[in-house]
Amino acid sequence: MIEQLKYQNDDLILEEVNLSSLVHNFGSPCYVYSENHIKNNVKEYLCSVTENDLICFAVKANSNLSIIKLIAEMGCGFDVVSGGELERVIVAGGDPNKVVFSGVGKTDEEISYAIKHQIKSINIESKSELIRVAEIAKNIGLQQDIALRINPESSLDTHPYLETGALYNKFGIALNDIDWCLSYIKESNSLNLRGVAFHIGSGIKKFDDFDPALHKALEIFTTISDKNKLDFIDVGGGLSHYSNAESIGSFVAKIQEKIPENVSLVMEPGKSIVARAGFLLTRVTYIKKLEKKIAVTDAGMNDMIRVPLYEGKHPIYNLQQRPKSSESIMIVGPICESADYFKKDHEFEIHESDILAIGDVGAYGFSMSSNYNSRPRVSEVMVNGNDVKLIRLRENNKQNMALEIFDDH
Repeated sequence: MIEQLKYQNDDLILEEVNLSSLVHNFGSPCYVYSENHIKNNVKEYLCSVTENDLICFAVKANSNLSIIKLIAEMGCGFDVVSGGELERVIVAGGDPNKVVFSGVGKTDEEISYAIKHQIKSINIESKSELIRVAEIAKNIGLQQDIALRINPESSLDTHPYLETGALYNKFGIALNDIDWCLSYIKESNSLNLRGVAFHIGSGIKKFDDFDPALHKALEIFTTISDKNKLDFIDVGGGLSHYSNAESIGSFVAKIQEKIPENVSLVMEPGKSIVARAGFLLTRVTYIKKLEKKIAVTDAGMNDMIRVPLYEGKHPIYNLQQRPKSSESIMIVGPICESADYFKKDHEFEIHESDILAIGDVGAYGFSMSSNYNSRPRVSEVMVNGNDVKLIRLRENNKQNMALEIFDDH
């Protein structure tokens, strides 16, 4: 349980706000975030690096404009993987010169948008993309700073869908293509090679899991920098948010020890900043019994898909503190999928109309939500002390259907 969350007179309190009041005011389900928890994590990263380094929050983790604005105001940059994410950063007041753009499938329109805003770096993921970026920059009449995102051929003990640094994954440039890329960049008048980048995936629990990829990337960085002036190495993100993971400060300090002098460090944290700050509030609509006792909630896998997709483990709290149950309870959603569940073995009593808070959903919670089963996406709320701010309105079916074109005659 994070320090901002506690039971007080059997009621669950986030910072200084009774979470039951949020459901009363904004309905169920809804997402709620602790602003101070986000700030504390950002501060820990910023205090662990030098003024020449750059912390780039991974927008894919949580793309709410208020959260982007909060993190931008603290001096961070951003890691984006689409034109839409870049536009959100710019609208929220983020500095394009502090943005790195990764991703294997950048479109011409997205590349052009990034070049026109002169972002810090487009992280190149293939030979074809390198050619495309060079041509678009030339046609626009601007030079673009880039980094080569390498595939470090490093596996990670995590869910297979969260691994990104092995040769059997789709990410990064193959090591045997690097020389070709360097030759092409040398002949180009529209590209400036500034760095080397890599990202091995999500769920890194300790530095030792990360060190082999860093070692390989630094070898490549040193080889390239013998003939090219490189400014930074982008080590990606992926530090786990779980309590058994290495602390932010310790993890960053060990990376800093390996980075050469006069080379800037770029990091792309997401989960470790926002995951534990977020909670999905959901009301229990029914209790039923089949092989085991089942609690049905009004939130479903369309609202938070990490459990069925990644086998994610999320703490679940009852807003009204309950004793332990004589039998385990399976907590499920209303979606017509057997994979629609949040926990299979909850240990505490649950009653109909109880409100539950599903924890650790500040990252890849709302940002991965959908309208599956024609369910509108939910509202988002930020709390700071006793201050409560609605930061996203709840969708409704009328709004969603208005985007569709059909003949009703």
